[in-house]
Amino acid sequence: GDGSGKNPPPPPHLWLHPWLPRLGDAIHPLHAPIRHKLVSALLDWHVSNDRGFALLKPWRGVFAAKDWDALLTRAVVPKLEHALRGELQIDRCADVGVITTGQNSAPLRQVLSWEPLLPARRMVGVLERGFFPHWHQALHAWLTDSNEAACDLEQVTRWYLGWKRLFSEDLLAHEKIRAQINVALDMMNQASSG
Repeated sequence: GDGSGKNPPPPPHLWLHPWLPRLGDAIHPLHAPIRHKLVSALLDWHVSNDRGFALLKPWRGVFAAKDWDALLTRAVVPKLEHALRGELQIDRCADVGVITTGQNSAPLRQVLSWEPLLPARRMVGVLERGFFPHWHQALHAWLTDSNEAACDLEQVTRWYLGWKRLFSEDLLAHEKIRAQINVALDMMNQASSG
């Protein structure tokens, strides 16, 4: 732990959560300070470290939905967006195996791992701002490359399906995600028709 030979203190949820049913509404005045501490604990957290998820997961059902959303919007969403904008590499030459398990797509997989904790509209917003513009740009550049050998439509289709495979069924069923996927399909259809 800290070099003193002592074990680190247990996470607060381990000693506080058993008391929640007994405390009832009396615990509500503590919610704001607890959320503040959680936000502070996430200041130096990076998306590639699952510590943030592990820290917040036990608190998901404790706070009111609007307070939970505010906590995630303040402490998590900006970091998820930064990981997609600054670290995700969308390589048009990557094969399906590289897309689904490789280093280049790791930021997207890490962001998607937050789906159980993030309200759907927040996750969709993160993807709309951080992933889809870059993905569409990479696909467009590939489809419009003047070197005909660069645009093998079968390879493009495998690439598209590899990226799509990273998304859960729930996300793929979301209207805004379907719209983003359809933009890519429209680009591919236009390229194949001439």
